[in-house]
Amino acid sequence: MVLVIDTFWLLAPRHTGLDVAQCRHVGDGGLSAIAASMPTLATLKLNGCARVTDRGAASLTRLSSLLTLHMDRCVLLTDEGAAQLARLTGLTSLRLSRCCALTDAGVCALSSLSRLSTLSLAHCSGVTDMGLMSLAPLTTLASLEF
Repeated sequence: MVLVIDTFWLLAPRHTGLDVAQCRHVGDGGLSAIAASMPTLATLKLNGCARVTDRGAASLTRLSSLLTLHMDRCVLLTDEGAAQLARLTGLTSLRLSRCCALTDAGVCALSSLSRLSTLSLAHCSGVTDMGLMSLAPLTTLASLEF
């Protein structure tokens, strides 16, 4: 088992996609390690990683190649974390459905992601019409789930 894990981390810098969805024990420390060791990630799926907080979101800002980020059901993500995600200017797809601590302020921060074509805010109960209106500058947005 150790050999497999060691081999994975040796090859990690070459990976462009990682799916750790539903890994309930992945938290901020894991995200920090991923961001440090996998700089070429283009796709990262963290759906259901309920231990991820704003600090974990901040560590993702090191992933300058990231295009697709799924953080559905990351229930500890707040507006502060959304503001950190807004620094990922290359994102084309972002899923934050069921992030219940997210509000209009966090959505407003995301309005700077000018390359977004897909955004999911489904079941984010803190997001209102005001938050959606703040997304008007996103002229490349082709799909919005609310």
